[in-house]
Amino acid sequence: MPNKSDSILIIAVIITILFAVGSGHFEMLFEHFIPGSKVEQTEPLNEPDVTYAHQSIKQAPNQPSAIEHSPKKFTQSLDELSKVQCQRPENQGFSNQYFKLKTNYRNESNEFIRELKKKLNATFKHIERSLNINFKQTISLTMFYQRSREDYENFVLKYGRSPYGSQGMFLSPENISIVEVKNYEQGIKTSIHEAVHTINYAYWGHSQRFFNEGMAEYYKEISVNGEIPPFDFSWLQHLYLPEQISTILTLDTDWHGDRTIELYQLSKAFFYFLMSREEGRKVVWEILKREIEDPCSELPDDTIIQILIDNFSNHDQAFDYWFEDGVNAFINSKA
Repeated sequence: MPNKSDSILIIAVIITILFAVGSGHFEMLFEHFIPGSKVEQTEPLNEPDVTYAHQSIKQAPNQPSAIEHSPKKFTQSLDELSKVQCQRPENQGFSNQYFKLKTNYRNESNEFIRELKKKLNATFKHIERSLNINFKQTISLTMFYQRSREDYENFVLKYGRSPYGSQGMFLSPENISIVEVKNYEQGIKTSIHEAVHTINYAYWGHSQRFFNEGMAEYYKEISVNGEIPPFDFSWLQHLYLPEQISTILTLDTDWHGDRTIELYQLSKAFFYFLMSREEGRKVVWEILKREIEDPCSELPDDTIIQILIDNFSNHDQAFDYWFEDGVNAFINSKA
């Protein structure tokens, strides 16, 4: 029979083993959630808060498709995303909620999260209203906020991506967004920008860079009331006329070069232009509808150009006039 000291030793060994197993299990879970991270780096990466946002109109849970389009314009309802043979983000099922939001922000950020939720709701409603569609699935939005440039770069690098030249990034395989917060307003806008990438990927799949960035830049300006302010021509006032869409389509290799800002602003300008008129919104919907047919690949350039020709035959000339009038108005306002 073991004496008292032996019993104490046995108990100590058991406690040590349990602690080691528990600690290892925690580390395994943490590594799975955030690749490359260590247990001691938990401070900014606690399990995210979860918040919910509700649609204004409650949808029946047994609707057959993820997006419903009004037959009054453009097209009929879409096939459900689950029929597409492609790796897709996990959705939360049919629901009256637009999204389920997870963040690593805590109580001190309640005002930030409240405004973000309002603007995300406004974004979903604006898309529905503009394109005559009805979202009927809840998508998962996961945001990791970093308060310094160093933290942002280190966090992005853990996922094997390059952080340079960005302040926000959506990682489609992981279905997460990483945002560097420089200030309140920028943090909100970058969050909306990355959330739109998430929406695009969840519902339509991969899309052309100019279209994806243009849409994200357009909606990052949205107000809590769902209003989009006029396009700011200050970044493009040096251009007499804009690049044509056929030219923008061939510039993917230059997105991280010397023209990065100009390309973002040109894609934003073109999306502003399309959303400002009926023919343009029809083009947007036709592109999205075609993307859903093959969400794992981008539409070819000639397909997008044909969509433009079929639905908005004079788009080049109309875009030139819209752009020239906007630049002149901006210059005259500063005179």
